[in-house]
Amino acid sequence: MSNPKPDAKAKSAPAPTGTARRSNPPVPPSREAPPLAPLVPVPLFQRHDWLAFAITTLLTLAGYLWTIAPDVTLEDSGELAVASYYAGVPHPPGYPVWTLYTWLFTVLLPFSNIAWRVAVSSAVAAALSSGILALMVSRVSSFLIGSVDTGKKIEESTHRAICVVSAAASGLLIAFNGFMWSQAVIVEVYTLSILSLVLIFVLLLHYTYAPNQRRYLYWAAFMFGIAFTNHQTLIVAAMGIEVLIAMVNRKLGRDAFLANSVFYIIGFILMQTGGLESLRTSPALTLIFHLVGIGSIIACAWLAFETSGLGTEVVPALICVGMFAAGAALYFYMPITSVTNPPLNWGYPR
Repeated sequence: MSNPKPDAKAKSAPAPTGTARRSNPPVPPSREAPPLAPLVPVPLFQRHDWLAFAITTLLTLAGYLWTIAPDVTLEDSGELAVASYYAGVPHPPGYPVWTLYTWLFTVLLPFSNIAWRVAVSSAVAAALSSGILALMVSRVSSFLIGSVDTGKKIEESTHRAICVVSAAASGLLIAFNGFMWSQAVIVEVYTLSILSLVLIFVLLLHYTYAPNQRRYLYWAAFMFGIAFTNHQTLIVAAMGIEVLIAMVNRKLGRDAFLANSVFYIIGFILMQTGGLESLRTSPALTLIFHLVGIGSIIACAWLAFETSGLGTEVVPALICVGMFAAGAALYFYMPITSVTNPPLNWGYPR
């Protein structure tokens, strides 16, 4: 016996009002999770994002290996190749992470000369950098498409195709521009610097997407310490990182600027008593030091006024400082390896 059909009037009756309706709000169709969602039900990167990463990385690496320098080139190539082969100490600032990274390639690749093996490490770092950039572009493109009204009418397959194509184009553009390509096929330190920087960016993108998952922020601070050991000029990215933190969490950004302010005051006192000679004797570095320090004090004071407090997020801020110090502590590799007196032992840092 079949079930009776529902009453047409009941079928067209309006939805109930009051608490029952509020407890079950209509959920609008959404292609993507919001970029600032407090909880993350799905991973940040989707399958088509990783496809963009794979396409860009493989195409880039193939182009680099096809055009790689067959042996030692000009400038620092010979010196850096020797330092890599013996895991020694190249010219300042010493590049400890780069030395260990490239040394692995001299061991793992059992053919060709040492300079070619180290150049392959440059190519791998540059290819990964381009791939990670494509990964981020694909994800942000997906957010942008999902945020506009017309994007909701786009078929899912078209949506993904747009993300992959735009991401691969972005990654290949940076991979084969003059500077990146020239550094990716020789013995040099710059492509690893770029890789460490884009890794910071992807970790910060994760933190921006899910601020409650602070482990990504802590790992970004650690990677920033790694980047500092590879090229000290990357320290200028610190202010941009702290501004991003303040945009995501004003209280945490406020206390990050508070830490900056404390370090600035300590450094200023040391300079007045004759310390920090390298900083004190360089007008350009002194100017940057004061601008960053005074800017941090102003930013801290303004955010303290906006948030009506100070120091409530000092523990996470100190954890970030500690993670940065842990990454930068790899500088201690130089005096340790210097004790073994490798063939290239610049300045005997022991």
